[in-house]
Amino acid sequence: MSDHPDTVNAILRYLPATAWSVALVSKDAHGTRLFAPDIAQRGDSEGDDMALREFEPTGSAREVISEVASSFQPPSALVYVLSLSNTYAAFDALEGRIWQSEAADQLAEFSRFTREAALAMRDHRRGRLVNIAIGGISAEGETSHLAAVKGGVTGYTKAIARELAPNGVAVNGIIERYIPGDTNRASVADGVGRSVAYLLSAGAGSMVGQILYLPGPVVAGETL
Repeated sequence: MSDHPDTVNAILRYLPATAWSVALVSKDAHGTRLFAPDIAQRGDSEGDDMALREFEPTGSAREVISEVASSFQPPSALVYVLSLSNTYAAFDALEGRIWQSEAADQLAEFSRFTREAALAMRDHRRGRLVNIAIGGISAEGETSHLAAVKGGVTGYTKAIARELAPNGVAVNGIIERYIPGDTNRASVADGVGRSVAYLLSAGAGSMVGQILYLPGPVVAGETL
């Protein structure tokens, strides 16, 4: 089960409305979940919604993406959701183990998946990539390792967007502020689902390298 199932479920709820063949990868502390088009449930007429089925990801990022790409024809899109842990550690107490497991490893897997997907889209000269990070928008106390991951996702998204745009691949991102026990959690997750649907819509065709921020509750002008 995902650390943030509301977000994943909201995205899955809005994906069928898009005109793209979409794969969804969700990465959290429990592992990686992969949702891809289920050919067996697709209608014969063009434009019919394609149901997404959860697959058990095995092998390397390249093998997984290759398997997903072979299950549907372009135009295609990948939505990658990176759910950060709730591990807190003071800056002066951070150890190499925490940096490795909470920052370096997550960013490495994120970049492997998105790179392989983006290269496949580039070869077809059409595609969309939406990178989503759930955690914190602004830096908080004892979360510098998580802020580093968020900054990495944001910078990486903007950088590859410039490289891939000439090849017809639009890359954008969403940063969601997650607050454990937040009573507005469902509405924030729903906003992520709607934002993904927008980024995969015709209306967002000219959006490249943009980051959408969903801060959630705001108190006294400060994003929590």
